[in-house]
Amino acid sequence: MMTLENAMRGSGDMGAFLACCWGTRLQDPTDPYKSASFLSNLKQRDFESEDFEVTCGPDCRMHFMDKPGTTVMQPRHRFKSNKDGRDAEALDFLKANPKMSARDIEYALKERGIKRGKSWVSNQRYELMQENGGKLSTDNKV
Repeated sequence: MMTLENAMRGSGDMGAFLACCWGTRLQDPTDPYKSASFLSNLKQRDFESEDFEVTCGPDCRMHFMDKPGTTVMQPRHRFKSNKDGRDAEALDFLKANPKMSARDIEYALKERGIKRGKSWVSNQRYELMQENGGKLSTDNKV
């Protein structure tokens, strides 16, 4: 059984000052690169968690193993972009106003009913500049 004491290998002082400690155990030590890892929260503070298993793929990312009756965590950016279908209109406005600041473009788009954040504007401006050789628009104004 995995405990805080045996996971910290005899260093009780180290375990005492931790707020959270996860212990891990390889499920098949004979094949460490293909084996699943069992993770257990050995010291919890202000939250509860259940034990789970993960594997690592060739992409060097952890993948949760599905247990019956549990929900697998969704990727961080699982929401569809361009939900309102107005990205093209927003990009046209961005191209037509290359000298406006990202904040001013965000407000101008909001007045037109297009909700885009400052980071979206900055990212799209960067992408447009990459596509057009360092210029925001294809004409020679900028």
